[in-house]
Amino acid sequence: MADMAAREAPQRLGELLRELVELERQLASRLKGQRQLLIDGKPQMAHQQVAEVRRLCQAIAEVEARRQAWTARFCAERGLDAASARLEDLAKHPDLREQRQELLVISSQLRETLREVAVLRDEVQALAAQAKAYSDVVLQAIRDAARRGPYATAFRGGHFIDAQS
Repeated sequence: MADMAAREAPQRLGELLRELVELERQLASRLKGQRQLLIDGKPQMAHQQVAEVRRLCQAIAEVEARRQAWTARFCAERGLDAASARLEDLAKHPDLREQRQELLVISSQLRETLREVAVLRDEVQALAAQAKAYSDVVLQAIRDAARRGPYATAFRGGHFIDAQS
């Protein structure tokens, strides 16, 4: 039984890592879509995608928690320090010998995808901030024009052409 668990353990790590890579790639794809919508001047459509981004982030967190639990068990059973264990270090362990190359490839893919997600996150955040700043400037210009221009009489109580106008 313990021998069977020892053989399954490396495969489980590979499964968890592949799942993380897939989820991170989906997140990158979603962020690319948001970035393009913001570039195209469609911030409302970009905002509609936030729920899917949240869902993906939650799924990533859940898989990552399972990966961390796996790592903690694996390390505890072998007297290793889970807090400092890196995937590259774990891949060198004799129990993971057969999966070493696959784990290293998946680890590289995960690092690449995480870097891409970080860049996309920063780009989307910057574009969203620019869209909001632009919107704020336009709204302020409309308010200023309404107070001074021909609409001044329609601007009552701080509302520009409200239902009472």
